[in-house]
Amino acid sequence: MNLSVNCWITGQSPSALAEEISTYEANIQKDVYENHLKQGNRDDWNGYTLNLFKKHSEKYYTTDLEQYKFDKTECKACAHNAANYNLFAEHNGCRHCTKCLGVKNAAHVAKETEKLLKSDPKLVIARPYYGSRNDTALQKLDKKGHEIKELDYNVSAREFPKAPEAPQKEQLSEPTEYEQAVQTFE
Repeated sequence: MNLSVNCWITGQSPSALAEEISTYEANIQKDVYENHLKQGNRDDWNGYTLNLFKKHSEKYYTTDLEQYKFDKTECKACAHNAANYNLFAEHNGCRHCTKCLGVKNAAHVAKETEKLLKSDPKLVIARPYYGSRNDTALQKLDKKGHEIKELDYNVSAREFPKAPEAPQKEQLSEPTEYEQAVQTFE
């Protein structure tokens, strides 16, 4: 146990809760106490059942690995995988990450983006003006020489360009004009 749980668990917390907290990393233990168990804090978890406490701990201190597409083989043995906190746990799979997720995900996003760019050279990498974006992946791509366009916040995805209309022979008087218009259209 990284922190002496008995010194900061309130008298209301059951021993099962103290045992659960003792399996967390020291920095998470301290944060749980400071922000959720210490009397007078804004987000009080005292009095929670063990299952409710675990649910809130996972929500606040871990990230569900199932939503990510990168290879999680290394994560199965990682000390920062919440599935590995308890030495007596029967599972040894990927569950919840507390540390290097951003680095691995950025590497995966950059690699997959490069595959897409190779398959279709007309694709453009765009950085959104605001909202969700992976700056680390964009930096990796930029360092490799890929052009990254800044999206204008005034541009809406709902405003699609209109497809050009094919020229009609009867609209043009000269055959050379029609041939030129067809070339431009194509």
